[in-house]
Amino acid sequence: MFDQTVLNYTKGNDCLQTRVRHPRTVMPNFAFYCDWIIWDEDNIFVDEPRQPRIIYVRSEITALNFFKENVLSRLNRDFVLVTTCHDTPMPLGFEKFFDFRWKDIISNRHLRAWFTENLDLVHEKIRPIPLGIPFPDLPSWLAGTNSSTVWTDDFAALADSWKHASRIPKIFGCWYPRVNHHSGTCPEEDNERQNAYDTFINRKELFDWHEPGMDRNNFIAAMGRYRFVLCPHGGGLDPNPKCWEALIMGAIPIVRRNSMSEALEHLPLVVVDEWTEITREMLDHWEARHAPALEAENLRHLMSNEYFYRKMEACLD
Repeated sequence: MFDQTVLNYTKGNDCLQTRVRHPRTVMPNFAFYCDWIIWDEDNIFVDEPRQPRIIYVRSEITALNFFKENVLSRLNRDFVLVTTCHDTPMPLGFEKFFDFRWKDIISNRHLRAWFTENLDLVHEKIRPIPLGIPFPDLPSWLAGTNSSTVWTDDFAALADSWKHASRIPKIFGCWYPRVNHHSGTCPEEDNERQNAYDTFINRKELFDWHEPGMDRNNFIAAMGRYRFVLCPHGGGLDPNPKCWEALIMGAIPIVRRNSMSEALEHLPLVVVDEWTEITREMLDHWEARHAPALEAENLRHLMSNEYFYRKMEACLD
């Protein structure tokens, strides 16, 4: 039994949410923008008489195999596939760790596009989609609610109250390094968070380190005092949710380029090939370039479910 149902969810310009942390009985709100939802073998929301245009399948091997083995062959019109809710990279990571035969899906003649979290290859049909704000992180941290919609007037007012007109002209850093983390996306020999920490910890003129584990309200408030936030990826290839949090608080995220970057480049953030590209001169340049966009009226839309939903719809035109 789910806390939300397909029937009572109202779509709106709510913040992109493609991930759920806890509880597992709550779906990410982006799922409700899709025509069919396959969460697992026991929770399948399918309108049988209607051929779907956009299909959400949870990135969990039983759900993926159920879709591939029981649904794919029934589709007789063009569709877009969306897969989210797992740190393991898609599709090569799922192939490696779960023997997922993703090429059976990509070869389907009706598949127009596949949007996925933690994309780990370049393919003309597969495109990245960010995490946004995982449920229930931001609502519970800032608004004290379990509502799955985070862009509300009350939330916006609370976030604005923590923005400071005079910001620290440095980079905010706060994350768990995840040493010896073996999710498949951040193996010991390619520990992005540890590498970022090692690169900046002694660069006091550019970077302030805050020990992880602070209260979430304090974390968000501290982030909102800085001009920049460093956002290395962790268990997954996506630098979110900190990227979304930083933008909401009026700071400029800095991320390192990978196969997920394409999904972020429409936003007022910085994408670097190497952390060593970050200098005082470049920070000043990036601030002049991106700071006005942080106050633009369309930023909320660029970070919303609706924005990414329209991108998917465009694949079916």
